Amino acid sequence: MPLPLCPKDILDLSVDPFVFYNLLPGDVQDLSTDWPSIDLGRAGDSALKQPPDEASLDTLALGLMALRGKPLPDSIDWAALAETCARLYARHLRPDGRRPLRMRLARIAFMLHDILDRDRPDETEILAQQAFPQGFVWDWLPLEEGTLIADSRRKNVHHEVGGAVRSSQRLGLPTQIDALPDGRVGIGSCYSDGWYAWKPGEKGHHHPRETAVVMVFPHDGRLSELSSDGTVRAETGAVLAHLPIRKVWCARHIDGRVFASDWSEPGVLFVLDLRSMICDRVSIAPVILTNDICRLGDSYYLVDKMRGRVLAFDLDFHFREARLRFGKGAGRLYDPIAIRAHQGLLHVLSWVTGSLVTIRPF
Repeated sequence: MPLPLCPKDILDLSVDPFVFYNLLPGDVQDLSTDWPSIDLGRAGDSALKQPPDEASLDTLALGLMALRGKPLPDSIDWAALAETCARLYARHLRPDGRRPLRMRLARIAFMLHDILDRDRPDETEILAQQAFPQGFVWDWLPLEEGTLIADSRRKNVHHEVGGAVRSSQRLGLPTQIDALPDGRVGIGSCYSDGWYAWKPGEKGHHHPRETAVVMVFPHDGRLSELSSDGTVRAETGAVLAHLPIRKVWCARHIDGRVFASDWSEPGVLFVLDLRSMICDRVSIAPVILTNDICRLGDSYYLVDKMRGRVLAFDLDFHFREARLRFGKGAGRLYDPIAIRAHQGLLHVLSWVTGSLVTIRPF
């Protein structure tokens, strides 16, 4: 039997994203005898009325973990509190933000959605689900032969064929993978400088730059680069455009446009038209923070990092529908990091669990 959960298992965690978010209320089976009694309604009400500090967020976490299947007090708008925490999390991603507070805000948002989505109906058919057992996978790309995976291990880019690893390399700190027209793959990062080009059977080739290059993409018959500071450059180094953005955390090139997300700006995408080089700030409400976007048919599909959902928009970004639920169980999403359209289906990858869920477009 698993040992009872102790308060120190929540309060003494290092602010390391590889461990800090591992426990959710749905994981709890038993509590230690020294678990404190928390007035959850009072703690939630206080957090809604004024920005919570680290101590009050820890108190909330203890109260939420103690529910063990019981409902939340109905005196509080818990969904509003989850959104408040998500937006405050975004605020603390700015340069003057506080990391320990930011991570506690994200943890409370995750815990609340784990509870709120426990019994929420969702009739989405799960066509397939696989798990990358290492977890903390940033991106994956199906190839003509096998799959390319970027994760958080020491060797962090892996070519798998038929379930077997054909090659593994360390290529900076990869956070996304993009296919290039010449058969290579561009491996970008919002953390480490430059980018890597990769081909099956070869070692990754580093293209050093002064800043992190999040994405490499084709433009006017050549490659262009999007840096984490929002600068778009040609291969020659010439500056083509600059997005009005604090930091690009993730981006995709779709139909002659660049879609970039800054997690410190909730509810918006920055969309650069590569013909005019004009950048628009597009509302993606009700998405709070998005990690990725893809197009399939006449719809854009976005993942909501904080709420663990896939949301469909028309091509003018009018919201249509949301699917799937937050959590660790079958068909659920926990910090979805990537979404791809492949062979007419949607494939959604969760960062914390390494789960890859396949559904039909909707």
